Amino acid sequence: MEAVYTLVSSQDDWDRYEGLQWYAAETWASGHRADPDVETRAEARWRESKTAYLRWDEKRWVGGLCVQERGE
Repeated sequence: MEAVYTLVSSQDDWDRYEGLQWYAAETWASGHRADPDVETRAEARWRESKTAYLRWDEKRWVGGLCVQERGE
């Protein structure tokens, strides 16, 4: 594999990334109330993720991303 892109993020970058995931999950869940998995699985998952991030990860996360491409 060959690295094609790298990115280092700040705390603000991670906060935005996490926040957008929570927003997307809430938006999706509100539009799919008839789905029985929404309450039991989807909402519980993003609520747990949000709680954990706000409690622990926000204080220590600075991250990076490396995108790789398989050679032929």
